Amino acid sequence: MMEPMNFRRGNEQIDAALQNPDIAARVAAIRAGNRENDRTYKMQLAMIRDAANLTQTELAQNMDSTQGVVSKLERSENMLLQTLLRYLNAAGADDVRIVVSMKGQEIEVDLDNVRDDLTKTNKMEAV
Repeated sequence: MMEPMNFRRGNEQIDAALQNPDIAARVAAIRAGNRENDRTYKMQLAMIRDAANLTQTELAQNMDSTQGVVSKLERSENMLLQTLLRYLNAAGADDVRIVVSMKGQEIEVDLDNVRDDLTKTNKMEAV
């Protein structure tokens, strides 16, 4: 006869792991780093808008949106690249690129080309 399996809920497993001081310290450090990264990301979007001498309302008008949407984007922890591109273009950016560093090599992604590719794909899917 098989022995019954002992199942533990995920939160119970996490709680048990956090009883280990080394794990708890590492989790706390990761969480603090994530909060700092989120704060920096949010500040950078607002800084870009400020550098363009735009209010949230003015940027919203450039995006054909509302001030509330711009505020939400600036506080957001996650957004689609297409939304980020719209935000940056509305702030006046005309050459938007993301640079990724992998194993000492920099890879550049031109978001304007990504948007153009998405537009072409969407048009082809509509046919």
